[in-house]
Amino acid sequence: LNRGLQLQGLVQWADYFHLDTYSNANYTSINWGWGSIPDSMDATAGEPWSRWVSDTSQMPPQSGEGPYLNQLVALQLGDEWDLNTDATRTTLVNWFNSVRTNWPNTILYHNNWAGQVLDPQLSDFIARAQPDMLFFDGYPWQSDYATGTPLSGPPTDWYSELRRYRAWGMTYNI
Repeated sequence: LNRGLQLQGLVQWADYFHLDTYSNANYTSINWGWGSIPDSMDATAGEPWSRWVSDTSQMPPQSGEGPYLNQLVALQLGDEWDLNTDATRTTLVNWFNSVRTNWPNTILYHNNWAGQVLDPQLSDFIARAQPDMLFFDGYPWQSDYATGTPLSGPPTDWYSELRRYRAWGMTYNI
C-alpha cells in the first residue's frame, strides 16, 4: 500500500531494456526474470523493482543489487513448480517461512499456470506458506505462433481460474 499500485513488465535476459522506454510505457516497477541488471536501474530515482529467484542460493543481493535493496518490492521463487508434489510444495513452503522475516516489506510469492495446482494442494500451500500474493498465469487470447492466426474459443478457462484464485484469496485473506 505504501508504494502504490505496481504495474510490472517482465524483463528477460535477452530483452533490450531501456528504463526510459519502460517508464514511458507507464510501468511503475521492473520485474527481472532470474537475473537483474542493476546498472540499468536509476538509483537516484529509487526505481521499484522485483526479481524471480531461480533457487534459494540466488536471493538478493546478487551482483550489484545492494544499493537498490530499499526499492525491492517483490520476490518470486522459481516458476511453475509442481505444487501437486508434496516434496516440491514443502520446499517452497520452507522458503517462505525461512525468508519472510528478512523481507518484511517485500511481496513474497510464487507463480503457477492456470489449472496447474489442484485445490487440496493449493489450499495446503497457502495455509502453510502464507504467501503475500496469489499468482497464476494464463493466456486466454493466443494465436498460432507461425501464422499469427488467432486460436478460437472464449476465455472461459481463464475466468474460471480468476474465480478460483479469488475464492482462495478470500478464504485465506490474501
